[in-house]
Amino acid sequence: MCNLDSTNFPTTFSTCQSASLVGARDARGGLIPPEHPMVEELRSPVGSGAVMLHSWLAVMVLQLFLLAEVGRSVQVRLKDDRLYGIVGRPLQFDAEYTRGSWRDIYSVTWKLKRGVSLRLFQYVMKGDKMYMTPAYRGRVRFQQENGSMVLLNVTMQDNGTYFITVIDTEGSEQKASTQVQVYDAVSRPVIVASQNSHNATLRCLAQQGTELRYHWLKDGQDLVSSNVSVVSGDGHSLSLLSLTSTSCGVYTCFVTNTVSQESVNKTLSGANGFTYCREEDSGTKRKTYTPIIMIVGVLCLLLAACIYQLVRGKVESVARGCGDQRAGPHDTHHRLSDCRELESFLSSPVSPESSGNGTVVPTGSKACSQIT
Repeated sequence: MCNLDSTNFPTTFSTCQSASLVGARDARGGLIPPEHPMVEELRSPVGSGAVMLHSWLAVMVLQLFLLAEVGRSVQVRLKDDRLYGIVGRPLQFDAEYTRGSWRDIYSVTWKLKRGVSLRLFQYVMKGDKMYMTPAYRGRVRFQQENGSMVLLNVTMQDNGTYFITVIDTEGSEQKASTQVQVYDAVSRPVIVASQNSHNATLRCLAQQGTELRYHWLKDGQDLVSSNVSVVSGDGHSLSLLSLTSTSCGVYTCFVTNTVSQESVNKTLSGANGFTYCREEDSGTKRKTYTPIIMIVGVLCLLLAACIYQLVRGKVESVARGCGDQRAGPHDTHHRLSDCRELESFLSSPVSPESSGNGTVVPTGSKACSQIT
């Protein structure tokens, strides 16, 4: 047996070829001696190079032939290696022909493997023929242009590995696969609260859903186990220990799985029967209303001051007009009108009052009667 040395391939190749001739028999049945011209030719650099060139050309021709055969075949690819379905909803399987055209395809077959292999359908391009398995009639929509499929009304029995097989008109077969996991969607949960004199427990329950996960928030912040609250191992329950006013607030339960999520809120307050929250609630109300009361009080004082200044200015103006003895007869009508306007501000007779210039203001209707 001759071993080829990859570091000096031409020499070892020619040596092996010549050695295979030594000891062989010629056409007459005689042994070929080592000094035979054929052996010498193979040992020469020219002879070994010719043999190597011939072998290299043969390999290249074979590779080109194989590549040409592959190039003519149609290849298929699925967009997703894993898909997640929801019970009762459609599931899209996106496929594409990566080489060739759908017109070069003889048939497309979709199968489900779950323990045993089950064919969903086979579509034959020529003649537009569909061979559908009875269990999937009315549940499949197929797109011949790219091999994609929509599976309608998904059930838990649709879990498994799906295969698409494409056979072209030359008989070449190509396959692709994807894994499907089906889930029940999460239903809207409810929170059930219970309490005693020392602690309270909140239980979050969702009636439907596959592989549910629970997560708690308090006033929008993540809630984890601590010295005042404990979350159960499965996340269903939240226990509040050593109840104080700080235990009051809005608790949120999030329920999720791979395909959906739902949430629900529960408020712990005095109005909901949690007595330890009432003092906190009343204190909160006082803190809320105090600024409002202060603002309203200031506004009332400002309004009263404005009214007082308006009335005082009016009274002084009319009093000055009524007490002006130097006014001519043509001003009598205007002074009388002002006096009567003053009477509308005064609900009852008042004592004489000194005006700004020291003039005594007559009281009530007596001042107006003096004008006439």
